[in-house]
Amino acid sequence: MLRGTPALSAEDAVRNSPPQPGDFLTYQSKSKRGPHLAVDDLKLGAKQIIALPVDPATGIPRDGSRLNQVMLTRLDSAELDETTLARAAEGVVAYSTACTHDGCPVTSWDPKTMQYVCPCHQSRFDPKAGGVLISGPAYRPLPALPLKVEGGVLVVADVLTARPGGGR
Repeated sequence: MLRGTPALSAEDAVRNSPPQPGDFLTYQSKSKRGPHLAVDDLKLGAKQIIALPVDPATGIPRDGSRLNQVMLTRLDSAELDETTLARAAEGVVAYSTACTHDGCPVTSWDPKTMQYVCPCHQSRFDPKAGGVLISGPAYRPLPALPLKVEGGVLVVADVLTARPGGGR
């Protein structure tokens, strides 16, 4: 810590921490926040839902960094490659929302190709194949967040597969 920089409170430390194994997921939108997301909250093949991890011990959402936001999409498990299927929970996949080009939030969805599209520079990513880069100026695939289902709700199974955000 730099001299003269105040220490983070315990709550701020939780808010700023990246997704952790055991975290629940909730809606990113403050007006919808609260319920833990379940598989049935996502429609098959529909536009991604932006979510935040929630610390199970404190109930505090990890909303201190935009790099903690994840997008959830429910896909047909039969269409997922082997690696993606291993990270998915009943067809629900999770990826960082931060584009690997400049870190813009990947909020667009192409329903014809079933690909994520970054609205800033049009990078396209395939959620059925590990978030691999299909086209655009991004440098690498989107980091994936492995999931599992516990007690009917989606739970983070492991840490992100790579550093979120832009750059190589």
